[in-house]
Amino acid sequence: MTNYRLTTVAACRVARIDRQRLNEMISQGDYRCAPETVPGRSRLFDEADLIALFVFARLVEDEVRPSRAGFLAFRILDGLRADPEANEITIFHAMNNGMVRNINKPDSTAGLHLSGMAALFTQTFNIETIRQIVRQGIDEERGVIGEED
Repeated sequence: MTNYRLTTVAACRVARIDRQRLNEMISQGDYRCAPETVPGRSRLFDEADLIALFVFARLVEDEVRPSRAGFLAFRILDGLRADPEANEITIFHAMNNGMVRNINKPDSTAGLHLSGMAALFTQTFNIETIRQIVRQGIDEERGVIGEED
């Protein structure tokens, strides 16, 4: 895990999402996992925040409703906060529309029946590959000096 954070401008470039569009989705409540901020200060995105934002941007790009994409990104961020070095995160979709994440479980059948909920399908996100893409973007952004947020 990297120890530095990027402003919204840089984070949007790394995640390949339009800053204005992201701000609109944050204000509409679609993207609820953006880092907290106060008036006059920039949001600062760490690596886990950037991975979640990258996933969100790809889902929206693939025409997933922003509210749904935001929910999935929130689950990914939650998973990364629990296990920052996770190589993949699997989200189990249950009959009652509840969701449970399963991080790095070697036994793929573990979690098919979680808390009495039968998983109807799963989504697995390759965090290792996404992390590599995000880190490359972070390295590129570190070379940019002086841009205001």
